[in-house]
Amino acid sequence: MYSSALTTNNQMYSQPFCDASNCYYEAIQIDVAIDGLYAIASNSSIDTYASIYSNSFDPFNPSVNLISKNKGGCSFGGFRLAVNLLVNVKYILVVTRYDPGTTGLFSIIMSGPAKTNIKRITLSFNLPKFCPTADWNPSGTTFANQSTLGIYPTAFFIDMNNTVYAVNLEKQQILMWTNDSINANKIISANFSDSYSIFVTNNGDVYYDNGYLNGRVDKWISNTDTFVNVMNVNSSCFGLFVDINNTLYCSMSSKNKIVKRWLNDGEMNAKTVAGIGIYGFGSNQLANPKGIFVDVNFDLYVADFGNDRIQLFKSRESTGITIVGKGSSNNIISLDRPSAIVLDADKYLFIVDRDNHRIIRSGSNDIRCIIGCNGKGSQSHQISSPTSLSFDSYGNIFITDSGNDRIQKFDFLPNSCDTSSVVQSMYSSTLTAKSQRYNRYVYDTRNYYYEAVQIDVVTDGFYTIGSNSSIDTYGYLYNNSFDPFNPSVNLISKDSDGCTNRQFRLAVNLLVNVKYILVVATSDADGTGAFSIIVSGLTNTSIKRINTTSIVQSTYSSVLTDKHPTYSRIDCDLPNHYYEAIQINVNESRYYSLNFNSSINTYGYMYIDNFYPSAPSINLTRMVHNSFYKHQSKIKIVFQSTTTNILVVTTSSPNVTGTFSIIVSGVNNVTFERLSECL
Repeated sequence: MYSSALTTNNQMYSQPFCDASNCYYEAIQIDVAIDGLYAIASNSSIDTYASIYSNSFDPFNPSVNLISKNKGGCSFGGFRLAVNLLVNVKYILVVTRYDPGTTGLFSIIMSGPAKTNIKRITLSFNLPKFCPTADWNPSGTTFANQSTLGIYPTAFFIDMNNTVYAVNLEKQQILMWTNDSINANKIISANFSDSYSIFVTNNGDVYYDNGYLNGRVDKWISNTDTFVNVMNVNSSCFGLFVDINNTLYCSMSSKNKIVKRWLNDGEMNAKTVAGIGIYGFGSNQLANPKGIFVDVNFDLYVADFGNDRIQLFKSRESTGITIVGKGSSNNIISLDRPSAIVLDADKYLFIVDRDNHRIIRSGSNDIRCIIGCNGKGSQSHQISSPTSLSFDSYGNIFITDSGNDRIQKFDFLPNSCDTSSVVQSMYSSTLTAKSQRYNRYVYDTRNYYYEAVQIDVVTDGFYTIGSNSSIDTYGYLYNNSFDPFNPSVNLISKDSDGCTNRQFRLAVNLLVNVKYILVVATSDADGTGAFSIIVSGLTNTSIKRINTTSIVQSTYSSVLTDKHPTYSRIDCDLPNHYYEAIQINVNESRYYSLNFNSSINTYGYMYIDNFYPSAPSINLTRMVHNSFYKHQSKIKIVFQSTTTNILVVTTSSPNVTGTFSIIVSGVNNVTFERLSECL
C-alpha cells in the first residue's frame, strides 16, 4: 500500500480524461520483482483517476508512453487497473482527479504475484521548508579548501543523501564526499575542460559540463562507472538542471540562451527554451545567463548575470518576468551579476549575488541578505565572488566561495524559527544636526550623523536587531569597541536593506559578558530623523546610548605666493610649481581625517621623515588633489607619533598662487610647523 494526498503544492497538468490544464497530480514509480499480472486500485474519499506509463511520463504530452488508464473501475469513484508488468521496466503511475483544482487524500493498493516497490518520484536535491523567520549562522566553516578543490571552484551539488559533489578543474576530477566524510572519499577522473556545473539524479548519475572545448554535456553512469555524451552544445554550460520529466537544461552563457533536451529520446541536439541568442535586456532576452532552476511545474528561473536580475519563464513561455533585480516591479534590492538561483519548498528564492559577495533570500513579505552581508572578504563571515549554492537535508547552506578557493558551510539556526519564546526589547532615538559625525568607512570623504548604542545580553544565543524609521538607516555592529576614525576595526556585522522600507536587519549570535556596540547611521550624508531599534531574542536585552570618542579639529591656513619655493612636481617636468612643506605632529598613532579647502586647485603629497624637492618620489606615501568638487577634498590617513609626517601642498597647474587651509580631525589636537625650503 502507498498513501499520499493531492494538495495545492502538487504540480498540475492537462490529464488525458479531459481538456482541463489545471489538474493536480502525483507521479509514483512502480517496480516489480517478478513478471506477471498486477491489479492497481485506489482507495479514497475523492474521485481518483489513474494513468500508467512505461519508462517516462511527459505532463505536456500525456499520451506518450501511456499503456493503461482508468477513471471508474472501482466503486466510490476509485480506479482499478489490470496490467502485465515486467522486471527491469520503470513504470510511472499518475494519480489525479477529474475536477480541476481539487485536492484530497488517497491510497494505492497493489495485488500480484510478488511484492512491489512503490515510491513517489522525488527530486534528487534537497528542497527544505523554512519558517518566515529562518536564519543562518552568519559565520561559516570551511568544508573544503584550495588543496582539495584547486583554484576558483564553481561546480557543486548536494543530493538527498547529503552526498556532496564538487569539481576540481585543474585535475579534471569530480570529487564526492559520502557518509558525512570530512574528506573526499571518491574521486572520478573525467576528460573535461573547464567544467562549470554539475547535476546529479536520483540514481547517482552525474551530469557535467564539458562544453568549452568538447562541445557537449557528459554523464558519468554510477552503476557501470562509464561515461557517455548526453547532449551536444557549442559552449560551456554555466548551469545544468534535470527536471522531474528527465529533461536536461543547459545555461549557455556565451550564447545568451537556455537550451534543453529530453533524455528519453535519441535526439542529441538541444532546443532553445529561453533567450534568443542575442545579448539584451528585453523580456525575451538574456545577457550571459548563469545558474538555472526548474520547479515541479516546469517553470524556469534564470540568474540573468549580465542584466543584474532574476528572470522567470513560465512553462512553455518564451517571454520572461523579472522577479528580482533591475526592472522588477518591486525592485527593493539591487543585484550585481547574480550567478545562481535556488528555490526552497515554498518557492522562496535563494540568490547568489556574486559581485555583491552575498546571498539573498526572499520571504513572504520581504527580501534580504542572509549571508555575506558585511562585504567582500576572506573571514568566516565573508565570501568573495560566490558562484553556486546547495542545501543539505538539514537546511544548512553550502556555498562555492570561488574568490577564496573554498566551499563554505553556513549552519541553519533552528531556534530562529522558535518564535513562541521570543522577547523583544526596543530603543528609540533621533539623529539630529547635533549628533556625532563620522565617515562610514575608512576612505569615505562624506560625513554621516550617527548614534552608538551598547547592547548587553544575559543569555547566549541568536538575536535579530532591526530598525524602524522613516529614513534609510544603516546598522553596524561591533564587539568591545568602536573607533569612528577606523570603522572597520571590530566590525562583526552590518546591513543596510535587510528589511523592507530601507531598514537594516542583523542576525547574530550574541554572548554574555561581551560588549556589543550598534552604530546607527543613515544612507545619505547629513541625513537626520527618528528611528527605533528592536532586538529580538531569548531574553530581554539592555540597550543604552553611549558616547564615543569626540572629534577634535586642528586648522592650518596659509597662502601660496610667488615668493614660495618652486619644484618639479612628481608627475611634471618643469620646476615651476609653488609649494609649501608642513610638518604635522601627533601625540598618538592612529587614523586622522585630513580636509583640504582652497580657492585654487591644489595637490597634497604626504611624506615620512624627509621631503627632498629635487627627488619628490622618495619617502612619498600618499597623494590627494581637490579638483573635483569646489576645490575641497578629504582623506583618511594614519599619522605615526614616532615618525615625522610631512605634507607638501602645491598646485595642479604651474605658476599658480592662492589661499588654502588644512583641517585635521582626530581624537587629539595636532600641531603644524611650516618647514624651510629644503630638508
